[in-house]
Amino acid sequence: MPLPRGPVRGPGIQPLYRSAPGAAAKDERLYRLLALVDAIRTGRARERKIARDELDHMLADD
Repeated sequence: MPLPRGPVRGPGIQPLYRSAPGAAAKDERLYRLLALVDAIRTGRARERKIARDELDHMLADD
């Protein structure tokens, strides 16, 4: 579900949770994590692998 006045244009997908887009707009790290999850959900094999690797890297830094 795209934000009505979002800064980026592109295809919209159903968020994992209804409140996720608003929460991600307020938290840059959450935005990045959810963007990676969306890439895993919708990307091609190459994009999914890159997103998984980056997600592993981000979560390992915690």
